[in-house]
Amino acid sequence: MAAVPTPYAEEGFKVASFDAIADELEKRLELSEEALAARGPWRGWVASFGPLEIHGSPRQVILLHAHGAGAGRETDFHQQFGKACVHQGAAWLGFDFAYLVKMRCEERRRPPPRLPGLIEEMTRWHEALAASLAARASLATCPVLLGGKSMGSRVASHVMQELVAPGLVCAGLSLSPDRQAGHAANRASGGH
Repeated sequence: MAAVPTPYAEEGFKVASFDAIADELEKRLELSEEALAARGPWRGWVASFGPLEIHGSPRQVILLHAHGAGAGRETDFHQQFGKACVHQGAAWLGFDFAYLVKMRCEERRRPPPRLPGLIEEMTRWHEALAASLAARASLATCPVLLGGKSMGSRVASHVMQELVAPGLVCAGLSLSPDRQAGHAANRASGGH
């Protein structure tokens, strides 16, 4: 098994597997909202995949969530998003793309790879997760939605088209092909 890289070990990530992810999700089904909030996130490092963080419980849905281009699932936005899932009957599963893991480990910024590589990486996460969940009676029928923030939303939308996922949750994504028009429309509607 691969060791957990230092920046992730410092956050409390432990070596894990997809079976361990399914075990944790099953445990979370039995916990109240208060117990889930007190328990906090589960953090696992999956060999050949990377870090995965879980908030909430899969009572109604599981959301596999991809981060934006410049920062990972450790940001305040993602952490608050994950915590909000506790009150919605949702399990939020946030992962970091491999380029971001490398960026954090090397402590230097780098651009994300081209979209096809990111799509392939999120597809691998989804397929491995779905296979693990299918083997558990308590989780087999729970819908797995795809989502992300900004770039992660764009990646998730492409993966959804390929996999025919039951739903998509996008945050911080302009749906306008013209960025400036998208920003103007957002301002006009009172958004930020």
